[in-house]
Amino acid sequence: MAEGTGGAGTPSGIKFRSLAVVIAAVAVLLSLVSLFSIGRAVAAYEEFAEATESYIACENAANQLQAGSDYLTTQVRLFVTRRDVSHLNNFFIEARETRRRDLAVETLGELVGESDAHTYLDRALEYSSELLEIERYAMRLVVEAEGIPMRGYVEQLSDIELTPEDAALSPAEKLERANELVLGEEYQRYDQLIDQCVALCKDSLMSRLGLERSRTSNTLGSSLRLARDLVVGLVLAVVAMVLGLVSLVLVPLHAYVQGIERGSRLEASGARELRILADAYNEMFDENLRSNEQLRRKSQVDALTGIYNREVFEGLLGETATDEVALLLLDIDHFKEINDTYGHLVGDEALKKVAAQLAHAFRSSDYPCRIGGDEFAVIMMQATPEISPVITAKIEAIRTALLDTSDGVPPLTLSIGIAFGPGPDDETRDMGLYKRADEALYRVKEAGRNGYQFW
Repeated sequence: MAEGTGGAGTPSGIKFRSLAVVIAAVAVLLSLVSLFSIGRAVAAYEEFAEATESYIACENAANQLQAGSDYLTTQVRLFVTRRDVSHLNNFFIEARETRRRDLAVETLGELVGESDAHTYLDRALEYSSELLEIERYAMRLVVEAEGIPMRGYVEQLSDIELTPEDAALSPAEKLERANELVLGEEYQRYDQLIDQCVALCKDSLMSRLGLERSRTSNTLGSSLRLARDLVVGLVLAVVAMVLGLVSLVLVPLHAYVQGIERGSRLEASGARELRILADAYNEMFDENLRSNEQLRRKSQVDALTGIYNREVFEGLLGETATDEVALLLLDIDHFKEINDTYGHLVGDEALKKVAAQLAHAFRSSDYPCRIGGDEFAVIMMQATPEISPVITAKIEAIRTALLDTSDGVPPLTLSIGIAFGPGPDDETRDMGLYKRADEALYRVKEAGRNGYQFW
């Protein structure tokens, strides 16, 4: 049978549960795909960030390599031309301590991996090593020509041995030979070869990193676009859920609440589940109308205290044929003295306070009643001697509340007698329930009041 047509006795309409399951399933599916897309986007972003960092590191390393090489070349040439030891010291500080060129080469080596760029870097290192030997040899010629002592950074040149031809040169010739080494065409050629290899290494690496950045950028873009579309889908699913909730649940519920507040039957509408609830409510509503009509005849309320009056008490007591019933009879101790001392207005407030405590302490299925001036009773349905501890707890709570004088009512005490409906073997079965409760109340009064006793 198609949903919404309804069978015999079955309300028709869309099942909100079915609609919610479908929308929730779509939302869960979209959420899972969104999580996958977001994870993919995060991974692409991390790859893009890593490629960008590598790109920047490559650029910085190439610049540092060039700067370090230029600095070493400058210091060598200055030392050879000026014979100032400070430039030799600067050279070795840069070469052995600052090590910009070496650190840059290490960085590039980590970035290039196994590629053409690595070949270019190896060549640059070979040329650089050869150039370094030329530079150190030239500086050793100057040290020999100038007779500079072998101490400090100068000692770094002690392992350089001049060729027999150069060793035989005069100091001026050694200086000339040193100038020729660092300013000649061979030095320039090595310098240019190093620059070319570094440039080729950088270009190759930059090209690879650029392609990697482009690829990860495209992946990131597509992932973000997919995530955006999925979020839109999720929003639409949520909107559909909200619209379904409003039209199938909230609007009908509002109409139901208004009907309940008016005390009228409900017009079934909305989701199928709510229509079933409306039908069930209407059945209970009709039953309550019949029940209320019966209760109206016997549930007359005491005008002062707002609880049931003696007429209701007597009617209920006469109708109580079950054994599972308990009766509590309560008297306010020395109530006449309260009226005489504080006046009838305070006495009325005392009666109201006792009644309010009885109504608050006992169940909605119990019947607290005012049966005389300061006499009260409580009929407890479905009550057996097994719940005596519960009744005791209720009585103690009431007694404590009545001692509180913050409301202007003087402290009140009660004398209470409690009796249960007799069991089949109870020897006092022929003795009425009221009489047994009254006998228990009498014993409390004989004992000095302000207490309670179970029969």
